Amino acid sequence: MTVRKLWINPAAALASAEAGRQTLVLATRLNLAMLGESRSVADALANARARRIVTVEPKAVKGEAGFTLTIPREAGYGERTSFEI
Repeated sequence: MTVRKLWINPAAALASAEAGRQTLVLATRLNLAMLGESRSVADALANARARRIVTVEPKAVKGEAGFTLTIPREAGYGERTSFEI
């Protein structure tokens, strides 16, 4: 596995991962999507300060098609709480 660093906005990072140019772990993907909802750094900071802190410990569930990670809805990452891995 190769680790690299680069400075791009959340939408570009998510698009790059969607296109297969880079891999983002679930936590990074979810946090980038949340950051992408903000219009500025000040907006992102205000949103972060307003959120309740919730410990997120994904649970791996094995199904017929493979594994799915589930996270608590109250973590604030949107309506989707299950992610295939």
